[in-house]
Amino acid sequence: MNLFRCKCYKGLLHRKIVSLVLFSYFVMIFLFLLNLDIIQSNSQSVDSTKGVASDSIPVRGNSLKKETSLLALLKQLALSHKTVLQRPKNNTKNFESDQKFIKPTTGNVTHVDPVPLRNPILDLKHEKAGDFIVIGEEAFVYSAFIDDRKIPSFVRIMTLLSQTASNQPMYCLFSETAAVQPLQMVRYELCENHNRKFGGYIYSCRVPDFVDSRTLEFVTIFFTKSGSNVSLPLLPVRPPGHKAAQLDLFPNRTHANDSIQIEKNYRTSMELASNVSSKNLDEQTKTFTFAICISPLFGNISVHRLVEFIELSRLLGTQHFIFYNHSLTLEISDVLEYYISKNLASVLPWTLPPEMHTDTSSMFVWYFGQLLAHNDCLYRAMPRFDLVAFNDIDEFIVPHSNAKYWRDVFPSMLTDDRCGFSLQSAYYDPGSRDTFTRDLLTPILVEKTKVYSTVRRKVMLCPWRVFEVGIHHISKQNREEWLPLQVDPEVAYLHHYRSCLGDYGMSCSHKVNDTIISDRYLKDLTINFNRVLADIGSSQNVLGLASKNIT
Repeated sequence: MNLFRCKCYKGLLHRKIVSLVLFSYFVMIFLFLLNLDIIQSNSQSVDSTKGVASDSIPVRGNSLKKETSLLALLKQLALSHKTVLQRPKNNTKNFESDQKFIKPTTGNVTHVDPVPLRNPILDLKHEKAGDFIVIGEEAFVYSAFIDDRKIPSFVRIMTLLSQTASNQPMYCLFSETAAVQPLQMVRYELCENHNRKFGGYIYSCRVPDFVDSRTLEFVTIFFTKSGSNVSLPLLPVRPPGHKAAQLDLFPNRTHANDSIQIEKNYRTSMELASNVSSKNLDEQTKTFTFAICISPLFGNISVHRLVEFIELSRLLGTQHFIFYNHSLTLEISDVLEYYISKNLASVLPWTLPPEMHTDTSSMFVWYFGQLLAHNDCLYRAMPRFDLVAFNDIDEFIVPHSNAKYWRDVFPSMLTDDRCGFSLQSAYYDPGSRDTFTRDLLTPILVEKTKVYSTVRRKVMLCPWRVFEVGIHHISKQNREEWLPLQVDPEVAYLHHYRSCLGDYGMSCSHKVNDTIISDRYLKDLTINFNRVLADIGSSQNVLGLASKNIT
């Protein structure tokens, strides 16, 4: 009897042990697969400031074997339970159908509806300029772009963060897909934050392999994995197909030749400027489109100087102007509304968060977030314009060869190994002249510095070929094969109409005369300048207001 009981106990114990082992086995496999999925989701991005625009981020593979139905069910249930609070609420599919900018809820919320596309403001006097979108403590986002210039595609998000906030991880989620795990984004600090408390950053989120980037409409971003989230519309960067195919051309050469190419920059710019048959982007140079991205506008700006800037720039070759509205007077708003009505200008809101409402010398942010505005403009202009200049309203890129217009100079120099042009500058000091005069200034300011500034350069670039633009240089090209061309001043340089700054080795004492503006453009500039002022004055009485307030 005792022997029978012993055998029964042993059999029962054996069955319990087998059951426990099998249960533990399934649990271990389940946890392993769950952990593997999380690792794969997070491994696609590492917090690094190098290689964001390169092909170095590995492609997500499909190498896992098909799971058993039981394990797949267990895994799906676990993931659904884990991420139920992380799914964004999306009610708006067609962002372009809603023209009004709506400021999203900025609290620590789980669900935020997609933010409609920011369109240029049409009524600058009566419509509130939009705010940056709060996503966390001292963390703000402005725009998001779908960058499909390479494989894989990335979402690029323009952010303004404090140094403390920039150390926190940020995540993205494509809710239109089956992916339910947020992916950690790659941080890229812009090149000229000048160690202020707040600075500009580009965050990059890789689009998963199984997602067609052409169908994406928005992305949901998280400030920390459990923090608040907001959904942003995705703006495209791809130009028409035939143009993109040309812009993607690059030379087959090694980086060992880069230094040789740089040494040849000046000679090459002279040769290319005089040889229109040189291999270039488009033999029909007149089909090139040009734009200017202008630093955020603020302070007391002269109506007449703004009109002169736009009209002279148009004569040189600019077809569109992209402005950022930090703070504008009613008179300047009237001028910009006039150009918006002619489809010559776009004005975007640039109201910095309250933490940064300070002067330009503040410790909080460098020059009203100028660099972040420039990079937003770089991506915003990418699908529409072949060459884009970045400058202020007292600066002009002027040809000094036999050519009068940008279309006769720069398209032929944009060869397959170039991403843009770096131009030296010369000061045209107004001295004691009243810069708020109603008269034209550029034709009468003929005395310039003999020495050119090689530090305070400005750039004109092909947006498609650039990842990041600096204030005085092209900071990072999208392919290493594309290099900036240093343009010889005999071909073109930047006219800067302001008092000379004798720093960084610049000599302000030696002056020479230059009458190229009055010789080439005075007649047309005078006609256009007076016509625009008359048009604006007759429709909105800007001149009467201006004469009381700024002259």
